[in-house]
Amino acid sequence: MSGDKNKIRKSRRETPKELTADTLSVINRIDEQTNIIGVMYLLKGKVRMHTLPRREEVIFYKRLPELNKSIHFAIKELDTENEMIAYRIVTKNYEIIVTGDQEICACVMQIKNNRYLMN
Repeated sequence: MSGDKNKIRKSRRETPKELTADTLSVINRIDEQTNIIGVMYLLKGKVRMHTLPRREEVIFYKRLPELNKSIHFAIKELDTENEMIAYRIVTKNYEIIVTGDQEICACVMQIKNNRYLMN
C-alpha cells in the first residue's frame, strides 16, 4: 500500500500542532511500510489526522473513536487498578493496533498477515 495515491495526505497546514516533528517522522515511517493501510491520530475522541485511503476512511473515521471509547470503558470496569496501554483487533481482513488513552490515541491499520497470528 506504500505510495497508494488514494491515501489522504494532510498538508503541513492541517497537521495538528500538538504533534512534534519526531512524531510526524514516526508516523511517516510507519505509513511507508508495505502492509500498512494507514495511520489515524485521535485527540479527545475526534480524528485529527489520518493517512487512510478513501474506502477505509469511510469505514474507520466514525467507528474507531466510538470503539476506542467503549473498549477503554470496558477495561476500566474490569480492572479498576490498571490502565490499558494498547490493544489489537484482528478481523478477517484487517489488523488494527491502538495505543494511547481516551485523551490521545494513535491507530495503525494494516492488512492482516496470517503468519503472525497464533491459531
